Order: sequence, then structure tokens, then C-alpha cells
Amino acid sequence: FFRYPRAQVFAFDKGYSLYVLTQACGGEFYDLGGEKASLSFYPLAELGEDSDVAWASGWIEKLCALSGLRITPTQKNAIADGIHLLRQAESRTITDFVATVQDKEVRTSLEAYTLGGPLGRLLDADRDGLRDSRLMVFEMENLMKYGDGSGNATVAVLLYLFRRIQKKLDGRPTLIVLDEAWVYLRDELFREYLRDWLKTLRKLNAVVVLATQNLSDIFNSAICDVVMEACPTKVLLANSEAATTQSRRLYEAAGLNEREVQIVQGATPKREYYVVSPEG
Repeated sequence: FFRYPRAQVFAFDKGYSLYVLTQACGGEFYDLGGEKASLSFYPLAELGEDSDVAWASGWIEKLCALSGLRITPTQKNAIADGIHLLRQAESRTITDFVATVQDKEVRTSLEAYTLGGPLGRLLDADRDGLRDSRLMVFEMENLMKYGDGSGNATVAVLLYLFRRIQKKLDGRPTLIVLDEAWVYLRDELFREYLRDWLKTLRKLNAVVVLATQNLSDIFNSAICDVVMEACPTKVLLANSEAATTQSRRLYEAAGLNEREVQIVQGATPKREYYVVSPEG
């Protein structure tokens, strides 16, 4: 992808499969939530634009929802007011926001994300650990087990990283790779991000790659129709079970005919791939 001038790549990895490539390309590799990782984020740092303020308010609401709080209109207003007050402050950590917002339930819901809670090490920093690079890879495995294991850390961090990526979409050729895509397809918040990305990123000169082990991950998703329409190029791995009744149904739904299913079934694993694209 770096053959294109000014190209940039963002990849979400699982199991360190992109580590060596990242080092070889001089990129930045982040093990999110890893025991030896010191990376932490400062999500509320940028509140200069109205779009930043709107995103920050929505992100705080999502954190509260992850903690089980059903946000009322009054609390929604309290969060917006707190973000606007924070906009004038020099320090904008989550701890600062908790001290500012005038709603007890909101404050209680956010305690887990402050330094006193299990997720504070990741999200309550006073400066951001992300460095700029044309290749940024985020290892997800430890993050998915981080904190109480509920997945709240994964959602909270990824929503922030997705926002950072969106702000870098300035027309440069951009590749976004989502390995183990079932993580994003099964979560309602991520599904909506993907739905938007798949529909709009092309005009920003960006492309999304969804990599997953099973076609069922796609077809069982609520945005299956968008994925199938917006991803005209499909790279299919060898699968000796492709012709079984259940698998064949999925391949046929992906647009393959009988002969193509046979090709996928007879291909050599890890050496042969069947590519379907608008060109044939």
C-alpha cells in the first residue's frame, strides 16, 4: 500500500501477527492493555472544534451506558454542560470531567474509567501516548481481556481510536485493516461505525479491509447487507468444508457459483486464495 504517495495504514491486530511487518516498515505497534505496555490515552484533550465537543459528549454518554446507566435527557444535558466547562480548562482528563459534571449518577458511572478504577490506566492520562506514523498497528488480544473482562475497555478504547483515525482522513490514501472482524460486527456501537465507514470512506480516499475466520460472522451481522455491497472484493481462504450444506449456503449468498465453491474446497490452505472482484 505504501506504493501510493503519502499513504497511511491503520491496522487492528490480534495475536501479534503484524508485529514483525510493523517493525520492518518502521511503524508503531501498540499492545493495548498489555502488561508491559505503558500506552495510555487522553481522549478529552481536543475540544477546539464543535465536532470535537459533540464527539466527547457522545463518548461520555457511551461510557455511562457501558456501566449500566440509562441516560436521561437531564443527564445528557449535564454531560454536555460538563464538556463545555472542561473546554475552558487546561487539564481535561476523565477525573477532571468527573469533578466538573453536576450529576451524581454520571460521576458514579465514570469511576471505573478514572485512575481509581480498573480502566483508568488506559483512559485517564493527562497526555496521549499515541505517536504519529504512516503505519499504526493496535494489538487487541490483551485489551479484550483487560479490566473486569466485560469488554468495556475494548469498546471505550476503540471508540476513541476510531475517532483519531477519522480525524486523519484528509485525502491521503488510507488503508484500515480490521483483523478478527467479528469483534466489531457483533457490537452495536462498532457496527454503526462500520456502517458509516463502509458507506462514506471511499470518498475520503480510504479503504476498509474486514478479515474474519468465518463467513457466518458477516451473514449473522445486522449490517450484512452493507458489508456485502460495500466490499466488492472478496479474498476467500481455502476451506475443505466449503461444499457442505451449511457452508455452501453461505458461499452462494456471497455470490459464488458451483464451480467456484469447488475451487475454494480444493485449494491448498495458506498457499492458495480465491479472489472475487468486480473485474472477475
